[in-house]
Amino acid sequence: MVNSATSSLIGSDTNSAASAPASPKAYNPTIDCVRIVAALVIALFHAGVAPAPAAEASVAFFVTTMVFFMVRKLSAGDGRARPPIASGALRLLRPWVVWTAIYSAAIIMNVTLKHGDLAQSFREWLPPRGTQNQLWYLLFAAALSFALSLISRRADIAAVIERNLLAAGALFAVASCAALTIWTERLLPSGLGIFLLYIPSALMGLLIFTTSRDTPRLLAVAGAATIFGVVLSASGIVGASQLIYGVPLYLFAHFVRLPDRGYARALGGIAMSVFLVHVLVIAFVERLPFVTLAQPDGAIAVVCMSLAAAMAIRWMKLEKYLQ
Repeated sequence: MVNSATSSLIGSDTNSAASAPASPKAYNPTIDCVRIVAALVIALFHAGVAPAPAAEASVAFFVTTMVFFMVRKLSAGDGRARPPIASGALRLLRPWVVWTAIYSAAIIMNVTLKHGDLAQSFREWLPPRGTQNQLWYLLFAAALSFALSLISRRADIAAVIERNLLAAGALFAVASCAALTIWTERLLPSGLGIFLLYIPSALMGLLIFTTSRDTPRLLAVAGAATIFGVVLSASGIVGASQLIYGVPLYLFAHFVRLPDRGYARALGGIAMSVFLVHVLVIAFVERLPFVTLAQPDGAIAVVCMSLAAAMAIRWMKLEKYLQ
């Protein structure tokens, strides 16, 4: 079973997982299925196979669903629902510490074997210069959880947005433009700028949750965000693909409900493990003498080994330490 911090992190809920047009609390298997596909697309991008816009849309899907479920917990109307989210910000740091230790050990081993510069390797990997590959996401999730928890203590986030939807839309546009401009112009080191890159997707999670029960408004908000992404992209802004492709991807998962055959929950349960372990898998595949990483055989190896590693984590019940 996935703990409450992890369920928010991966956009899942062990009791009533995902969103549906009729009821945001009804389980929607499509979200779990899209999640595992998104995790594999990110892995293939880092393997040099999938295009950048596909990976960007996949990360955006993770961020949007994560925020959606965080806000849903905070908006449950039950005061007892708040502490798990607040403490979840701290619990989300536990897997970051564990994975940082794992990847640090891998870096030390690799640099030692190659007789490289260990200090330089860590400077390039750790913030502010580096993003820790995919591990930045865990810090981003913890920061969002903490911020949303603090805000929710003063007001019902969804209710405030609903009463001021036009103003919220304007704030979304200004904040997204500013965040993506900073990323495009490289005004901050990558290890800091990466936290701004997916601010638009986080804000979309708030807007989508607020309008999820009203289909016309949901479509209007999503359509406006997608068009806004096209305008940003045409203006040379990097990162707009998360709006151009990520928002329609979420709408697909929201409205298209696959039958609940049982496999969706299992796939959704290993998606975050695939996301977190795939960089180690790629490093291993890259050293196999009979596989070429950026070719079809390398892509198949990365997908199969990432899935195998994620299933092993689940089978050994290590998720509470690694997610």
